[in-house]
Amino acid sequence: MLRLSYKDNPKIIFPHDINIGFPLASKTKEYLEAKGQDLKWFGVMGKDSTQNAWAKLGARLQKVNGWIVLSPESGDENEIPKNFGKTKVTRLYAPTDNDVHSKEIREAAANGDLAALEALVAPEVARYILDQGLYKNPDPKATLMDYLRSCKKILAKKFLQ
Repeated sequence: MLRLSYKDNPKIIFPHDINIGFPLASKTKEYLEAKGQDLKWFGVMGKDSTQNAWAKLGARLQKVNGWIVLSPESGDENEIPKNFGKTKVTRLYAPTDNDVHSKEIREAAANGDLAALEALVAPEVARYILDQGLYKNPDPKATLMDYLRSCKKILAKKFLQ
C-alpha cells in the first residue's frame, strides 16, 4: 500500500524491493546504516498505540534514539507518556484534513465496499485492499507471553551463536 501511495517519491525505500533477508526490520536497519553515516533512529506511533500496554512494552524494547507520537488533537499531552523506559517521547501535533481511523477502513473492507474505502484512502490503495482480501478477518492479537517468547528466541539466537 505504501508503494502505491509513494511510488513516485525517490526518497521512499521499500524494504521488500531489496533482497536483504529476514528479519526484515533489523535487516533494513543494517542496509540503511551501511548506506549512510550517523543515522539516528526514531520510532513513530499514533497516540492510540501509546494507550496500549502491548505497544508500551514493545516500544521499551526497541533500540531507537527517541519516539515520536503523532496526535491529531491539541491539548492531549497528559495522555501520552513522557518516556518509554529511558527513551524520550516527543509528541507531534499532526492535525489532518481527513481524520481516518483504521476501524473505518476495516469495516469498509470487511463489507467489500469500494466506494466507502475510496472515501477513506487513495483509490489505488482501496482497490489493493479489496483485491488482496486485506482486513477481512479481525487482527490476531498475540499475547504478551507469545511476544516475550519470540524475543527470547531472537536474543538466544543472537547471543548464543
